[in-house]
Amino acid sequence: TEETTTNGKQDKDEQASNNNVTVTVDENGNYKVELKQDVNKTVSVPDTWGTVSVDLKDHTIKGDDATDDAAAAKPGLEFTKGTDASAAGTTLNVVDSAGGGKVQGGAGSAKNPNGAAGVGTANGVDNAKISVGASASVVGGAGATGENGTGGNGGSGIAGAVEPTVDGGSVTGG
Repeated sequence: TEETTTNGKQDKDEQASNNNVTVTVDENGNYKVELKQDVNKTVSVPDTWGTVSVDLKDHTIKGDDATDDAAAAKPGLEFTKGTDASAAGTTLNVVDSAGGGKVQGGAGSAKNPNGAAGVGTANGVDNAKISVGASASVVGGAGATGENGTGGNGGSGIAGAVEPTVDGGSVTGG
């Protein structure tokens, strides 16, 4: 199992980490996430976190691939409805200081041939924003050949109620 360690602080010196990420507080009091390795599962991001910086550090966040037992492909990052109705929303600022990281949607399968968006939303998300900055990419998942021989659609780069800004990075479909 994956264990998260913290330093127990809840101020500008707050830190937490696990096998996948290190989380610190930046000079503006916002959370800063740095990837330590590839993450091969959909990462849920509540729409109540404020501004969060994510440095991919040449790693990939890849959503779940579709399966042949009815599970559709999922986005790499999925904004979800948070529980704090008074929160101002979430703005993710995704960059890659090492130059090759990406957020990618899961690929389709024979029974579920459509690929997923690189970034998507669950129902009810109110205020989600993403900025794709320096050297980062957001890529939709690849479509697959369906059981009946027809091709599935590649996923969008960004889908759903997400306000995108591209500032030095790239967003492409699968």
